Amino acid sequence: MSTTLRTSGGDLVLPRVVVTDPASVAVQSIRDGLQLFRGSWFLDLNAGFAWLSFLGQKIVSDNQIVAALKAFLMSVPGIVSVVATATFDRTARAFSYTYQATFNPDVIITGGSGQPAAISTGSS
Repeated sequence: MSTTLRTSGGDLVLPRVVVTDPASVAVQSIRDGLQLFRGSWFLDLNAGFAWLSFLGQKIVSDNQIVAALKAFLMSVPGIVSVVATATFDRTARAFSYTYQATFNPDVIITGGSGQPAAISTGSS
């Protein structure tokens, strides 16, 4: 499995750099999926996360968002377990989430609102 490296802004890195490290591919897949609203990319309407199924609704369930976030993260090849949290503050109209996905016992992928997916190793 491989993917093309992207900048923090989502643009392709030129000259083209192909990422083949499985953990780095998983991180890039998570970044791409969470930054893309499902149905907004004309080439694949199923790509991305279904943010609009939850946000913008009259009643937002943190548990439903966490379950969908866990399901999305577990669909990324190589991810074996996920811990996620989500908080919706109705009065402030604010939403935040965090996750920690285990790629293998030594590689943990963390991220959340305002912080893109990043790799940390158990030995550091």
